[in-house]
Amino acid sequence: YFPESATQEMLEEWRPLLCPFDVTMQRAIGYLELFLPTTLPPELHHKGFTLWFDELISLWVAVQNLPGWEVHLVNLFARLANDNIGYIDWDPYIPKIFTRVLRSLNLPVGTSQMLVPRYLTNAYDVVHVVLWVSALLGGPSKQAQAQLRGLFNSITSFFHPSNHGRWLMKLMKLLQRLPASVVRRLHRERYRKPTWLTPIPDSHKLTEADITAFVESMMQPVLLAMFSKTGSLDAAQALQNLALMRPELVIPPVLEKTYPAMETLTEPHQLTATLSCMIGVARSLVSGGQRFPEGPTHMLPLLMRALPGVDPNDFSKCMITFQFIATFVTLVPLVDCSSAVHERSDLTAVEREMCSASAEFEDFVLQFMDRCFALIDSSTLEQTREETETEKMTHLESLVELGLSSTFSTILTQCSIDIFKVALEKVFIFATTNIFETRVAGRMVADMCRAASKVHPAQSLKLLVPHCCNAINQLTVNEEVLSEEELDKELLWNLQLLSEVTRVDGDKILPYSTQLVQILQLTLHLKCKQGYTLACNLLHHILRSTALIYPTEYCSVPGSFQQPTQDYLPIKDWGRPGDLWNLHIQWHVPSVEETRFVFYVLDLILQPELLRLQRYAQGERDMTR
Repeated sequence: YFPESATQEMLEEWRPLLCPFDVTMQRAIGYLELFLPTTLPPELHHKGFTLWFDELISLWVAVQNLPGWEVHLVNLFARLANDNIGYIDWDPYIPKIFTRVLRSLNLPVGTSQMLVPRYLTNAYDVVHVVLWVSALLGGPSKQAQAQLRGLFNSITSFFHPSNHGRWLMKLMKLLQRLPASVVRRLHRERYRKPTWLTPIPDSHKLTEADITAFVESMMQPVLLAMFSKTGSLDAAQALQNLALMRPELVIPPVLEKTYPAMETLTEPHQLTATLSCMIGVARSLVSGGQRFPEGPTHMLPLLMRALPGVDPNDFSKCMITFQFIATFVTLVPLVDCSSAVHERSDLTAVEREMCSASAEFEDFVLQFMDRCFALIDSSTLEQTREETETEKMTHLESLVELGLSSTFSTILTQCSIDIFKVALEKVFIFATTNIFETRVAGRMVADMCRAASKVHPAQSLKLLVPHCCNAINQLTVNEEVLSEEELDKELLWNLQLLSEVTRVDGDKILPYSTQLVQILQLTLHLKCKQGYTLACNLLHHILRSTALIYPTEYCSVPGSFQQPTQDYLPIKDWGRPGDLWNLHIQWHVPSVEETRFVFYVLDLILQPELLRLQRYAQGERDMTR
């Protein structure tokens, strides 16, 4: 944006304003922070930061009373350091930098609780501190890493769960952002495609020893922060980035805390915190790799032990368990490949163990469904409140419904056709041998059936649509039913179930079009509000399914799991990333038959209603409620 000489021109314009005893100082440093260029190539450095670096850094060192403009100066130095890694000698200033960072955290020390209030407003911005520190790491001297270790050693005790205070938010932010910044730097050094920005010299790139030292220096405060009173999210994000770099150092201590937490019944907070952190390291755990090959063998024991967390009496534990199961299942195809142990001779010891363990996937899915059914039984409207006329779910119930439906949908999406068939039969029997009220439990069961029909529409609709249509037809044989204010529970339940299972690939709905249109004609004019609302949902979902463009496949791995184990070993896809440029998404595009069906439904149902409205508008007829 600017010519090479811009730095000199800016300094000539704004340097006269640099008077520490005047308010113009704030304005001048603000302008310099915003406009000084820091991305010039090395051959132009003499026209860039070398013109002002020594002057501004000596000003920063000299002024000790944390004026308002110092924050802007630090932001400028952070940007400069990040853009010119390896081209500036920061070593003389590194001890001073870390001392100032520690002072900026404004921690209470000793018995005196007196704090200068100015420090609260003028403290350094953690985002820029993190950028500066991550740019200083590496290099021949290793001084920054030694100072960073010292910094964390001195503040570790402040992360202890019992030490709660207003300083904690800033400390947690530092803990969460620093590993993310180092991961970004590693990506820039090793994986990012070259750009016009100056590359980092080899002498200052992070070595394997640098990464190990960095991760080790952060582990103690992060493990303490897992149980912080502010929640475990910051620690989980820090662990996620640390595990990307050194899974063998990060995951074992987290597992050591997670297994006992899953066994105890009296400390739900401990379980919630450890599961939250396990979710963070899930990808590093299941993908294994050279650094932590035994990682995937922990997956099934963790999933099985998490099942008791689906508990109707503890909402937060229930939600984190759903998130935990959904995260792990998203990363792993649930395919029984235990036969590969006998059919293939090229497997390592860990792969053989993983193949043998995969035989438990079916058992896991069925046990999870039993837990969900127990949760649904205890969530029925009659059990949760006396006032059965309330229309809506409570906030907690709607969150549990969302957690249950998304987790079950993820499980069915990821499992093999053999496991799916067993799960479909189980959910079909549960849905058709019970009658649910349509506001709480009914919505949850209908969501589970919808998840099944979304994954394999042909098999699911073949079971569910004829059953629901027959039940509705039988219950409306007596025409008086249509004008009742309160409808039979069974009729409402079947209508709700039918309205949810039709949210599938429109092409698969067409074979049942006649039955569905018949049900629509029968139920859209019900007098019962709940009844016609469900019928409208059915119409809405049928039209959306047949008229819109949307993806039809949601697996973590493109293609089918249904290949012989000699050709395809599903455990190879555990934790595998998707290829963003080649996702092989399968789309639903409305066919001619679907479009014709949509127009037929609109002509049959919408046209008469529009005519009635037109006549009413012209005063030719009255409208009832």
